[in-house]
Amino acid sequence: MSAADEPDKESGEADGVGKGNGGGGHGAGRPPGAKRERVADIWIEHEEAVGSDLTQTEGDALDIRDGASEVIVTMHSGAAWIATFITYAHVMTLRRDHARNGAFLGGLYLQSADMVLIEDLSRDAITDVILDLIKMGRFEEAFCPIERDDAREIVRG
Repeated sequence: MSAADEPDKESGEADGVGKGNGGGGHGAGRPPGAKRERVADIWIEHEEAVGSDLTQTEGDALDIRDGASEVIVTMHSGAAWIATFITYAHVMTLRRDHARNGAFLGGLYLQSADMVLIEDLSRDAITDVILDLIKMGRFEEAFCPIERDDAREIVRG
């Protein structure tokens, strides 16, 4: 990757999503020369709930090491994409909860649409994952397109 193609992590902008084959499956990605978009905004659900103090673990505040959060990526074109980021620790928490309450066959499995597993839910970690998915041509495998109006409604709460 040349310096000109390097993502700007500070501004949240990055070279973007492939417009090629529509993906799905391993190895799917942007064909050579396909148009790339740039990330305009990354909205992270839990930041709305807990504000900037992500280290809180009491009450309703989210522990960024054991939680889940919806993430919406909006491109400069206005296209919006959504995925659920779930920490590895939260998978185990859910498994224990499901074993107790009988959900998902007593914790035998976990299913979530457009799930991305991650170490923690910090903005830096989420941004790094998004930029890496874009760089690797795997963004469309991890995120689901969402209508602009639906994205606006979710973000407004």
